Amino acid sequence: MEETLNITFTKQHPLSDDVKAKVVSILYVLIATYIDAHGQILEAHWNSEGKGFISMHELFDDTLGTINNLIDPLGERIRAFGAPARANLKFASANTLLKDAASITNDLNGNLNIVLYCLRTIRSYLYSVITELSSMDETTSNILQEHCAVIDKLIYLNQSNI
Repeated sequence: MEETLNITFTKQHPLSDDVKAKVVSILYVLIATYIDAHGQILEAHWNSEGKGFISMHELFDDTLGTINNLIDPLGERIRAFGAPARANLKFASANTLLKDAASITNDLNGNLNIVLYCLRTIRSYLYSVITELSSMDETTSNILQEHCAVIDKLIYLNQSNI
């Protein structure tokens, strides 16, 4: 998934093509994982029932909106390099870090665990690439550090309901 891509970049940018290709490959994986997480969290959101439903329904809504807002800056960063931004479902399915949710039921706590799995997987990937990126592309590293803070907050808010 995280192989260096062979891309012809169409815009002038001070980073080398090798660095841009590495950064784009990281961002592709992250975009795909965000898209997949959005789908899995949406299923958990739609199928949850039980005590605390209203508050969890609203929290899942907020989580979904936040994940959507994280995707756009990544596509814009890719386009700043002149690489093609990718976001269709086939692309996401082929490049996500997530396993498919084991089983979506109407169980609120089980579905909450699916949400947390998605968020923790994203956080783990962010932590693994930030240091690598800081030596190559500090701007992208800073963007992903902001994503870490947002994802950490979502994890805190969601796991506080267990």
